[in-house]
Amino acid sequence: MILDTLETETTSLKGYWMLKADSSFPRVKKSRSYCLISKTAVMVSISPAIYIFKNSEVVDSFRNALSISDIEKVKSLLSVDKSLINSYDKEGLSPLQLACFRGNLPIVEFLLKCGASVNSTSHKQGYTALMFAGLSGNIEIVELLLHYGARVNDVNSIGRTASQMAAFVGNHNIVTFINNYLEREEISIYGPKLKLVPEQVSSLHRLVLMLNISPVKVFLLLKNEVETHSQTGGNCDKCMLMHWRSIHSILEDLCNKYFTPHLTHEPLSLKLHLLACCIRKAGEYHDKQSKIADPQDNTFPSLKQLIKKFLLGTEPYGLPLGQEQFLRQSVTSFPHHQSTLWRHIVQQISSIDLCGIPTALSILTKAINGTIMHNSRPFELCATCGDGPELGKSEKLKACQQCKIACYCSVSCQRLHWFTHKKYCSVIKKHKKEFELPK
Repeated sequence: MILDTLETETTSLKGYWMLKADSSFPRVKKSRSYCLISKTAVMVSISPAIYIFKNSEVVDSFRNALSISDIEKVKSLLSVDKSLINSYDKEGLSPLQLACFRGNLPIVEFLLKCGASVNSTSHKQGYTALMFAGLSGNIEIVELLLHYGARVNDVNSIGRTASQMAAFVGNHNIVTFINNYLEREEISIYGPKLKLVPEQVSSLHRLVLMLNISPVKVFLLLKNEVETHSQTGGNCDKCMLMHWRSIHSILEDLCNKYFTPHLTHEPLSLKLHLLACCIRKAGEYHDKQSKIADPQDNTFPSLKQLIKKFLLGTEPYGLPLGQEQFLRQSVTSFPHHQSTLWRHIVQQISSIDLCGIPTALSILTKAINGTIMHNSRPFELCATCGDGPELGKSEKLKACQQCKIACYCSVSCQRLHWFTHKKYCSVIKKHKKEFELPK
């Protein structure tokens, strides 16, 4: 080994050597040339007088741990040598990019916390971590990378962005998420003026990022947030529902912001308006229930009855009447009637009878989220909250045992919907063909 001809010392770390540079060499170029042609050592750090080299076996071991998703080994090796975090293989692939391609969320999260470069373009083909995440189809990793500042407009060697690469492999939910992504700072800027705490800003940010725009889903999130604070003994004043007027104001302001001439994003603007309508409806219901509640009753008014009102089915197939009426009214109240997208939606909805197929929720979801919903049937999403694989729900939906049509994302959703589904279950079963896409 060429290193043997130089003055070296072993280190306390297995697989490492320390090379002392000869000060007589100008800028230690001669020492550097010796080390770069060594086949058994990799340079990991440089100081003016000392070079540290690492056995390639350590790098291989680290790469192997990433490939098999062995997070404990990854943590162990990084605790010994933190410089591994931004090392590269012969293709220029960084550890973060490899973890994103493998779709391993815990490892990606750990690497980002350790300081991995989120926008590295060292890959031979110019791929970024966000591009690899888009190819893997893991929407949680994509969200995490965007939270850490991943650039969405970077292009690879063939001039494609992360969203274009995701679209190429059919991950259209990733495309929609990236294109509709809203920075947290765009919401937190309202915090001081409206006296919102960081918890409320974070909750609102998560709400805005959802692909699911179902009113029932929004109500369930508000309900669960309150119940979580109550059960843990937390302060319910930090919940979004307690400050619904401020939340509504932020959403409507953002809606108008994304319909200005220099920043027009019609799908996002419409989505923000619909969310604002949901927040206002829940807030008004909460205020009304608080007024008629027993003053001695310290329990927080629940949104369960409002949710049931929205889920209550009607003829002929038990589709939710309350939700349908609410969404049609919300679309009508959209302030920007010059919108091409809005006119297209109104034309579609107005041609369909109330609670006919497709529903207003289905039409709006397709219009806002684009191609990710073009093959979805009316009951292919959760019949209660509207979640599904196309909208980022990782768990598989389970169909009703009787009709085999209505699907649910959880047991709690099925229980919540049973009060109305039991009446129409047999009807849906008889008219199964009505819910199939035309060939």
